[in-house]
Order: sequence, then C-alpha cells, then structure tokens
Amino acid sequence: MRARGSGHSWNPALVTADCSVNTSRLTPADKNACVCHVVGAAGAVNCMEVRHATVTGADGRTYRRISVPAGMCQGDFAELAQQLGAPLPTQGPAPDITLSGFVANGCHGTGWSEPTIAELVYGLDLVAPDGTVLTFTADASPPGFADLGLSPAELMNVVRVNQGALGVLARIVFQLPAEPFNLRVSNAFVPVTDVFDRGDPGKLQRLIEGHDYVEIFWFPYNAYKMKGLTPVPAGPEHDTLWVMMLDRTSDPVSGDATFVDLWNDVFGVLALAGGAIGPLIDRLPRVVPAMSNFALHTMKWKNHFSDPVVLTPPDAFYIRSTTSAASSTSSSRCRWTERRALATWWRRSINWSTAWRRGAAAARATCRTR
Repeated sequence: MRARGSGHSWNPALVTADCSVNTSRLTPADKNACVCHVVGAAGAVNCMEVRHATVTGADGRTYRRISVPAGMCQGDFAELAQQLGAPLPTQGPAPDITLSGFVANGCHGTGWSEPTIAELVYGLDLVAPDGTVLTFTADASPPGFADLGLSPAELMNVVRVNQGALGVLARIVFQLPAEPFNLRVSNAFVPVTDVFDRGDPGKLQRLIEGHDYVEIFWFPYNAYKMKGLTPVPAGPEHDTLWVMMLDRTSDPVSGDATFVDLWNDVFGVLALAGGAIGPLIDRLPRVVPAMSNFALHTMKWKNHFSDPVVLTPPDAFYIRSTTSAASSTSSSRCRWTERRALATWWRRSINWSTAWRRGAAAARATCRTR
C-alpha cells in the first residue's frame, strides 16, 4: 500500500502494483475540501478543520502554526496562510496539488534562498500500517521511537519526506513566519542564450541571485521556419524564453480583481489547452514548434501592460483555477473541471470584449459631439 497525492508529477513517483491511497479525498467527515475564506471560521459547517496559533521561535521571530488536514490543496492553504498574515515563503505553481504529496515528495518552490515546503513543517500526524496515529513534531516524538537514537528534529527529517512509504499523512502543522509581503512581478522574453550560455554560465547565476524568486519557462522549438507545410525548428539557441522575476515588497497590491482574474485565467486556460492538444502532438509531433510558438505569444500579452505589477503571493505564483470565485460550499479547486473552467473563461472574455466595445463606442460618440 502506498499513499499518493493528486498525481501532479509527470513521472510515476509512487508506483505500486497493489493498493494506492488517494489522500486528496482525506478530509474530515461531511466536510468539503475548501477553506472558509474567513479567518476564525475553522470548524464551521462545510469547512475543513483548521487550527492556528501564534508562537515565538528560537530566533526571536513571530510564527504562525497552522494545522490542516493533509488532503487540503496547496492553493487553498496558501490563501488561508495569506489571511492569517503568514504567506507561504515557498510555493509551487499548481494550486490543485495536495499538501500531503507536496510535503512527502520534498517538493521545492521558486525561491533560490527559500526552504522547501517540507522544511516549513513543524509537525504531522501519520497513520501507521497498523492504524495507529503517530504524532511527530520538531520538539517531541511518539512513544517507542527513542531506541532509534534520533532526536525529535532528526526524526522529523525522516518522516517529512516519506514518499508515502511509512504511512498516510492525516494532518500537517506548518510553522510560517508571520511576516506579510507582496510580490513585484516583472516579465521578460529573452533569447535562450541570455540565460543559458555555455560561454558565460554566470548569466543564470546572476539572474537567480538577483531576485527573490525566478521562474523560467521554455516552450521548446518556438523559433522555426516553414518548409512546405512542416515547421522546421531553427535550433534551441534561437528560441525565446519567458522569464518571470518576483521580488518581495511592502508596496500595496496594484492589480485590481479584474486584472488578477485575467492574469490567472489566461495562464490557466493555456495549461488546459496544453492538456487538450496532447493527443494531437502524440500523433503529429511535427506540430510542436507551431504549438510552442503559439503558447509563447499567448503569454507575451503580460509584457505589454503588466510590468511591473504588485500582487499577493498566491495571485503571483499560481496557475489558478478560473472558478476561484466559487463559494466555500461548492467543490474546491482540487475538483474543478476543464469544461467548467473553459466555459467560465469564455463568458468572462465575452463580458470583457463587450465592455471594451461599449467604451470604444462611447469614446467615438464623444468625439463626434465635439
């Protein structure tokens, strides 16, 4: 028996020929996998059981200890931590992955100097193969483990990244710095050799050390020439990279709700489109250059009016669902469907284009009256 998360990994990280336990459904009885979006509403109807407290660390800093079910999605937890004034310093791009899989696989985030998500875990509840619930923390170990000769902190390092082999994670307690921050986001579209250069390897180092967080996206073979009806790649050295640079700031958020929705929806729909055209690429690999070029130019819209923009960490990091406005009693982002996401995005696109046309018509009418 092996425990697994949402299956986000491209590789079969946890393979078993027998039983696989899906921890994304590991939620309290009669509760939905969602957050109330109201601090202090923990334990209310249809909300996950969330507990939190403020503590002072050995370094004198103030921390928030937040205890949540392991089946909670990363995106929901990031929003909860944001509400509690302790933003996640390490975040991945996908909001739908479970915390259990994110922690147990030792996943990283986007900050060169930031800890992995597992390093932010103070304690956890692990259901052993015999059904016993074992509670581990950085300060105390459950009975029966003293013979191992490991301190509680050393034992925590073992059970944090257990890859589903030691049992099932039931609850996770994070300890996050109570230090709110926003992120100033800048985008750049540069030649591959501006980042990855055999003649100057220091280019990559200077990039990642010059910002708090850096994300690099490469859509392979996006530079090509047509030979008949077949796109022929010009070579990786001619490709363009999309580089997203994020730096901490105390400045207020500068993007309104509409901008944030558009920011997230375009990226989310692009991700959906990538999954949808997978079968096509399997059958016709030669269309990869054209698809990569399309994806790159789809994202270039950000460079025209969003540099720089200040966002909250969850808004800046995530390829978020277009159904994020769903109420807490509905299904969470863990369960959003492609059809609903695309439909929501399509309705928004129509509304935005209608508003734009009305604004343009009003402007023309004003000009005529003058």
